[in-house]
Amino acid sequence: MPIPAGMLEIFATVAPIFLIVCVGFGAVRGGIVSRDGVKGMAAFLVNIAMPALVFGAISSRSLADVMDGNFLFAYGGGSLTIFVAMLALSLTVLGRQLTGASIYSVGSSLSNTLMVGFPTATALLGAAALPAFAMVLLVENLVMLPLALIIADAGRGPAGGLAAALKRIWHSVLKNPLVLAIVLGVLVSAAPISPPDAVMTALDLLGRAVAGMGLFIVGGMLVGFRYSGNLRDVSCVVLAKLLLHPAAVLLIFLVLPAAEPEMMIAGVTMAAAPVFGASVAIAERYGLGSIAAAVVAPATVLSFLSMSLLILLATSIWGG
Repeated sequence: MPIPAGMLEIFATVAPIFLIVCVGFGAVRGGIVSRDGVKGMAAFLVNIAMPALVFGAISSRSLADVMDGNFLFAYGGGSLTIFVAMLALSLTVLGRQLTGASIYSVGSSLSNTLMVGFPTATALLGAAALPAFAMVLLVENLVMLPLALIIADAGRGPAGGLAAALKRIWHSVLKNPLVLAIVLGVLVSAAPISPPDAVMTALDLLGRAVAGMGLFIVGGMLVGFRYSGNLRDVSCVVLAKLLLHPAAVLLIFLVLPAAEPEMMIAGVTMAAAPVFGASVAIAERYGLGSIAAAVVAPATVLSFLSMSLLILLATSIWGG
């Protein structure tokens, strides 16, 4: 049976993205780039290049073009639905304690937006993906991640109780360069003046490094991962992340559509991205790093097919 033309087009868009992931893997595996070098690249990407891209994208648009209430509700609602469902499944069926259940929920509902979701959406939609990207970052950094950390801390009884945990998490959010870039971008967008052209050009040059470098980093970080998880548990988390999370977001968009079709396609694409790499570092704080690592590698590999299928579905619905 011949492959539909639409699927071939999607594969043509997604294939270069995963080729860059393979290049990153090969470069680190072959010793061309060290693992410490990859960590340095990741620090540059998250703390400098990505905030520059986000600030430039938001500050150069009107606030109405950047923020869409329906998009925030759909993406946030879909993510929270899968988070709560996985939390309940982990506690009742998989037999995890509250902290472990929270880590599983993170793996099921937070995407690798920075290094896979955004580059893929950009390859598909170009600059039209930027407003959706900024809103996804808001949902992840102001809602999903703080919620997960609060629950994880509650499970192990942090010193100082819930108030101390909330204070620590709030300070962490305020220090996040991406959150600061979004807030500053919104303020500048609402102001009657614009940044100088030289500043915007510098931000644009930094932002151009994001897509390719992010994908290269994902490949480099896969080197050395060893499977050490429970197959049943890992399969549940990977299935929820790659299929149920984007499906939940897509279904809410069908009921409550965003202003632009491109936003909805970008939202589904970012929800379909595999679990974000920082989940391993977060899980390690609670002694669960090996479990999170066991999810990252298969989810990243399998996402090539699952993202292609979900992008095809989204574009067939909204005419991307």
